[in-house]
Amino acid sequence: MKTKTFGLVLCGGKSTRMGMDKALLEYHGIPQYQWATNLLAGFCDTVYCSVSKALADQIEGPIIIDNELDQGPLGGIHSAFEFNPEVNWLVMPCDMPELQSSEIELLVERKKACCFKIEGRINPLLSYWPNELIKSVKQAYGKGMRSPKRLVDQLGFEYLEPTNLAFHRNINRQK
Repeated sequence: MKTKTFGLVLCGGKSTRMGMDKALLEYHGIPQYQWATNLLAGFCDTVYCSVSKALADQIEGPIIIDNELDQGPLGGIHSAFEFNPEVNWLVMPCDMPELQSSEIELLVERKKACCFKIEGRINPLLSYWPNELIKSVKQAYGKGMRSPKRLVDQLGFEYLEPTNLAFHRNINRQK
């Protein structure tokens, strides 16, 4: 039986530099979390938003509330594996409004642990996490690891080249 792939839009951040929640910003006429959810929906059986308790009532659709407060993106990924350890997770941050489906395709077609490396820098937040990584993720998280960059490097993720650098820009400050 084929293992399902669920999508996870990371929305749990504090958005300190932005001054407001990035998940709720509108770049395409709808909140950014909805746009990201729609983008992943074409590749996933179900898409969830990873959110803090404070944001949970502002997000429509399936959510996974972070198990622990302020643990960063790896906390969201860990919470997703806790929520459902049987599926693969296709992960995307909510703050990449120019991302195109062609980049998502590159991740999904590999069907193994992978993320992008852009100009020598690892981007672990746009990534594919096969379910066989659950033990390693839980173990690293339990030992206090909170850096997704260090973890994907330790786990030997394949690094993909982007097709277009503009697709990978994230939003951190208001225009």
